[in-house]
Parts: sequence; C-alpha cells; structure tokens
Amino acid sequence: MSEKRKRPDFSDSDSDDYIIWKIARLKKRLKKHHSKGRRSHRSPSPQSDVFTTPDHSDDDDVPLSAFAARNADAVDSEVAGSCITNTTPIEDGGSSILDASILALLGDEKPSADVLGPSIHVDLTSRWSFILSNGLSEASVNTLLKKYPPPENCPLLKCPRINPEVASAINEQVARRDSNLNGLQNQIGAALSALGQLASAVVSEEGGGTWLMLN
Repeated sequence: MSEKRKRPDFSDSDSDDYIIWKIARLKKRLKKHHSKGRRSHRSPSPQSDVFTTPDHSDDDDVPLSAFAARNADAVDSEVAGSCITNTTPIEDGGSSILDASILALLGDEKPSADVLGPSIHVDLTSRWSFILSNGLSEASVNTLLKKYPPPENCPLLKCPRINPEVASAINEQVARRDSNLNGLQNQIGAALSALGQLASAVVSEEGGGTWLMLN
C-alpha cells in the first residue's frame, strides 16, 4: 500500500502558503472527480449504482467559505472596477436629425389638409347634407326631372336611349345596367339644366351680371 500523503507543516493556518496549498489540493480533487465522472459516463459498469465516498482526511475539514470570506472584499472591489470600466454610454438615436434626402424618401410626415372653398348658406348646408346622407325619394326625383328638362338648344343633356335592335340582342342583366345608367345621366342632365337657368339669369343682367358669382 502507498503511504498516505502528509500535509506540509505550516506554522500558521492563515498564511499565504497554506492557502495556496489548500487551493491546489482542492483543484486536484475536483479534477480527479471530474475525470472519474467522464469515465463512468462513457463506459458504465454493473457496479455504477454503488455509491462510494471519497477519501477523507483531517485537512478537508476546513470549509471553502473560510477562503471566500478572506478574499470577499478584494473580489468585490475587482468586480466593481470591471463593471465601471466596461460601461459604455448608450447613444440616443431617436433625437438625431435625418438628412433631407432621407426625409424625402420617407414621405410627408402627415397628409396635407383638404383644400376647401368658402362657406355657403347654413340652410343650404343642412338640406344638402341630409340629401347626400339619405338621398331623395323617387317622387322627388321625378318631380325635379319634369321641372328641369333639357334646354331646347342643348338636347345632349338628355341621355340617349339604346337602339331597339341592340336591346333585343343583350341579356336581361346588361339591359338592367343600361337602364340604371340612363336614369343617372338624366338626373345629372336635370341638375345641369337647373344650373344653366341660374347662370343664364345672372349673365343676362345689365353689365354682364356679377363677376364674383361667375368665378
């Protein structure tokens, strides 16, 4: 049997030589234990379930916390210094001013407001807004179409009807669509006819009417 390794004789257990010797011994034991773990993982044996305790000596009674307590202040100072050294300022890129060419690629910051004309009479606003939201009844539409027929000197304001030969050759869906478009064009013609009568009354006044109204 090999002789048991004896601990070197240290006069003071707190001396630097003793601490260095103890750390080296612990590193050696950890390395040996790690090597055993690798061998047992690579080539398991039937006796792998048997738990064996490592050799123990009087030198192992010194806890690791004793060494950590002696060097706690030094370690804290070193860590704090490294944190301060490695700290780099974070640049704030959110407030940087972009180049004009980049801003042109990004587009307008906000859409421009719609250009609106001068206000009209409040009574017109209320009535037109209601008509635009709800529409006119069929009876009102027919009344206006009869009241404002196309002028005799401008018959093109009336929508032409489809030829009978073409009407007999198209299907029902196309004929219905053509009838709807015909009604819409006649309504536009009646509106233009009403505006034409008003414009004719203005320009027929002495002096050519009010220029502001025509503009």
